[in-house]
Amino acid sequence: MKYSQYENDMKLYIIGNGFDLHHNLPTSTNDFQNCVEKHDTYDYYSNSGVDWNAYEEGLSYFDVAAMAESYIESPDYLSDKESDRDGVIFQMEQIMDTMYYVRNEALKYMILTANQKIFDNRYHFINKDMFENSLILSFNYTSTIQELYNCENIHGITHIHGFFDDGDELIFGYANPEEEALRVFHPHDIDVGIEISIRNRDEDDHDDFYIHKQYQSMYDFYCSNQKKLQIDNLINWIADYKDEVDEIIVLGHSMGFVDKVYFEELEKMLKPLKWRISRYTNSNAGIDPSDHTLKCYSFFTKIDPAICGISDYLI
Repeated sequence: MKYSQYENDMKLYIIGNGFDLHHNLPTSTNDFQNCVEKHDTYDYYSNSGVDWNAYEEGLSYFDVAAMAESYIESPDYLSDKESDRDGVIFQMEQIMDTMYYVRNEALKYMILTANQKIFDNRYHFINKDMFENSLILSFNYTSTIQELYNCENIHGITHIHGFFDDGDELIFGYANPEEEALRVFHPHDIDVGIEISIRNRDEDDHDDFYIHKQYQSMYDFYCSNQKKLQIDNLINWIADYKDEVDEIIVLGHSMGFVDKVYFEELEKMLKPLKWRISRYTNSNAGIDPSDHTLKCYSFFTKIDPAICGISDYLI
């Protein structure tokens, strides 16, 4: 049995986007959308005004029919030149590559802009030692903690989805493919998930090699938006501390479905006595009885019902 030692206990802080928003950084989905619009000529990423969990999950809803109508073209079968036929394949590949490029560049630009604005917070009152003798699991890409807080006495910090300043790949996307999108690609074998092949689709269009290859490009793009979960990295990082953490404090993470597997893994490995949650908004609101987000967690009964705002911790 794990016993609490109060002040001597090690805390694990989980940092979400609300933490950066609290520090007045431009990292909302609206900010991301503004960056996207500088490059996006296809208007594919347009789900602004929501939190990041909803935005990332929204990428799983892929309107295959609408995309096909907009971008799939029939080759010129009457031409003697093969380039007049396979040109439609290369054109589709270019469109999908551009969409993926726009996403990545917009994300990088948003983080770069946010990092440049971190210094605007240097003259605000910040308890620089609040993370002393703790662990930090950050879902953010920014260097907010490294720039504004003393890190010398932090036992460990990891950016599970990548750290911009280190040049890491920035992990981003939906958790699981949406069944309807997969069904359109492959109507007979939904259970095989992202490993499905569109080769067996039984509509006439897909029997055409040139049309088929265009659908394949669309499917590859769809799969590229799936988040590469870093569970093994989390397990390896936290293993040395699994008998030392008694309390987990969440700062500004929605705890939505897209990252749920991380939280459940932490509960399984650390078995903390208590979870405390703060949100960017609704300070001191407590657990909303109509909010089923938290109730889906196996450790729901461990969550302190007095959910508060981030500012109540950052003092």
